Amino acid sequence: MANCSICDDTGWRTEERDGTSYAVRCDHGRAAAKPQPVGEILPRLIPVLLSPAERLIHDLVVARRGEAQAIKNRELVERLEGIGERWTERDVKTTIKKLRNQARLPIAATKSPPYGYFVPATAEECDACHDRLFGEGIELIVLSQLFRADSDLRERLWGQFELIGK
Repeated sequence: MANCSICDDTGWRTEERDGTSYAVRCDHGRAAAKPQPVGEILPRLIPVLLSPAERLIHDLVVARRGEAQAIKNRELVERLEGIGERWTERDVKTTIKKLRNQARLPIAATKSPPYGYFVPATAEECDACHDRLFGEGIELIVLSQLFRADSDLRERLWGQFELIGK
């Protein structure tokens, strides 16, 4: 992908449906590719939802397009210290979680070099992040059974599909 005028090389574009903005994968002009919605985006609410320090984290991470450009958690803490904020790496993780869950921003993370947070630039990066997060979710469900074996696990999981949407 190079110089895509649709998504500005982010791998994501905005699509309006029923008065709501959604982030969808950019097909880079290929008509055969089907956009896949990843959730509602709230660009106008981001300044309201975020403190100035959280807004800086947002701006620094969203500017990192592609895994090769990932920004390390420690670097984010250092940038916050540069503006007089005292944050920990855990505080940064909490803000990334907020950006993903409340602002519905597709922020990926890599657990191998170069490490850090980034906005996927390709469908392959999106797929890799999805697969890793999905696998971690399954692993957590399996581990939860160590603490309370649940014979109704399938039934309980079925009810959770409402969270995913249709």
